[in-house]
Amino acid sequence: LSSSLIPAYTVAAFVKRFARLALGASPAGAMIAIAFIHNLLRRHPALNVMLRRPHPGPRSGSNTSTEPSSNGSAASITRLSAESAQPSPSLSGPGVDPYDEAEADPAKSRAVESFLWEVEALRNH
Repeated sequence: LSSSLIPAYTVAAFVKRFARLALGASPAGAMIAIAFIHNLLRRHPALNVMLRRPHPGPRSGSNTSTEPSSNGSAASITRLSAESAQPSPSLSGPGVDPYDEAEADPAKSRAVESFLWEVEALRNH
C-alpha cells in the first residue's frame, strides 16, 4: 500500500474498511488503526477528499409542498409525502454513506465517494 502506483480506489477501500474495523476495536487497536490510516492518507494525497468532503445539502426537487394533488384527497397527499420521505439507495443525502462494505471489488465499493465519518467518530469518542 505504500506504492504510489496502486489506484486510489483500492487504497480508499482499504482505508474505509480499516476505519470500520477500528470502530469495534479496543482503544489501543483503534489508536494503531488511526495511525495506519493517517500514514496511508499522507502517502496518497488524492484520498484527502475523503476527510474534507462537504456534507451534501437538502436534495432539490423533493416534494415538500402541502398543496393538494389534482383530486385533492387527503389520502393522496399522505401517500405522496410518505413516498417522498422514503430514502432511495441511489440518492445521496445527509447521513447516507455510499460505501458498500459487502462489495468484494474495491473499484465497485464507492469508497472514494464516501466520507471518513468513522475517523470523526473515533476522534469525538
